[in-house]
Amino acid sequence: MTAKAFEQRQTQLNKFASLESMVNDKDFIDKLPKEQLKTLQLMTSLSRRLLDVFEDTRVRTQFNGTETLDKEKIQGMANLENLSKGNRALTDAYESIIRPLLDEVYTTPTKVMEK
Repeated sequence: MTAKAFEQRQTQLNKFASLESMVNDKDFIDKLPKEQLKTLQLMTSLSRRLLDVFEDTRVRTQFNGTETLDKEKIQGMANLENLSKGNRALTDAYESIIRPLLDEVYTTPTKVMEK
């Protein structure tokens, strides 16, 4: 991977980390409706879990690892899409921060980029 691609990945990871931090920040929590906040917290939690699975290079090398990874991605992305439906702020967070990062990490784990 090129240095530019790695830099773009870091930018995506930083945006996601900021989103994760924001949904747990007391100042931000008070500004969102409770249901929207709960959903956004659930979305970041699910996204973190998917990122951890996608980043684990051991999963890809296990028997049926690729198939397992594919199933996790399909199910996880469907859950995230369903959670974000009908709410512009949640849809924006999903489409501009979460989905692009998950797609990228699924394709090429950051650990592979560093090599």
